[in-house]
Amino acid sequence: MAFVPLGSLLKKQIQAKPGVSGPVQASRVVLRACDVVTAKFPALAPRLTVVSFRDGVLTVKAASGAAAAETRLRETQLLAALRDEVGPGVVRSLRVRL
Repeated sequence: MAFVPLGSLLKKQIQAKPGVSGPVQASRVVLRACDVVTAKFPALAPRLTVVSFRDGVLTVKAASGAAAAETRLRETQLLAALRDEVGPGVVRSLRVRL
């Protein structure tokens, strides 16, 4: 059996599975979501923290009620930006908490 670097195996596994499967992919979605919020919603970014991603639900924490309300108003735009970034059907809904 030939030696295959671990990084190469992981990359093939991640690319072979569409959608999100496991902690590595969930972490990738959280990181990309942080980037999307910062790039596309700069006024909201300082008041919003991406907390977790599980079972298609991205959870964010708002710093205030006003930030939570604004996030909910922009939910459709945020989900569309995430779909463009991580692929369709990955992030299906957004949960906003205070």
